[in-house]
Amino acid sequence: MTKLTKDQVKKIARLCRIKITPQEVEKFTGQLTSILDYVQKINEVDTGKITFKSQTDLVNVTREDTPGECLTPDEATSQSELKKGKYFAIPNILEKEIY
Repeated sequence: MTKLTKDQVKKIARLCRIKITPQEVEKFTGQLTSILDYVQKINEVDTGKITFKSQTDLVNVTREDTPGECLTPDEATSQSELKKGKYFAIPNILEKEIY
């Protein structure tokens, strides 16, 4: 059983750029230690008889990229309720213009 120290938990929080209280340091020390213990159990599983297969035998099944006919601006916006002339018009998301 590997026990994390409070300093290690504080360092993890600092690396994650989160602020934690002293109470949370206590709480997370136990919780993170439990998680690490669980991962250690997974490492104890015997995988000697398992053959691992890489994905190097995959083949790209995409089609050739060939140019075709393009829609005109009027055709592209014909079914849109959000259009202004031959362009799409979207609602403002900012209350005040910044430019």
